[in-house]
Order: sequence, then C-alpha cells, then structure tokens
Amino acid sequence: MSLLTSDFRYCHGLVVVVGALGVGIKLRSSPV
Repeated sequence: MSLLTSDFRYCHGLVVVVGALGVGIKLRSSPV
C-alpha cells in the first residue's frame, strides 16, 4: 500500500510538471 501511494504521488508530480511545461511553452510561443 505504501509503495502504491508513493507511486501515485510520483505520477501526480510528473503530470503537474508536464502541465506546467506545456503552459510555459504555450505562453512563450504566443505572439503576445
């Protein structure tokens, strides 16, 4: 159970990082 929770937390962190990266790229590529 402990392993599963840490794995889920790691996956959630990965999703957050990838999402922030995508937003940053979008903001940078936008002309404004």
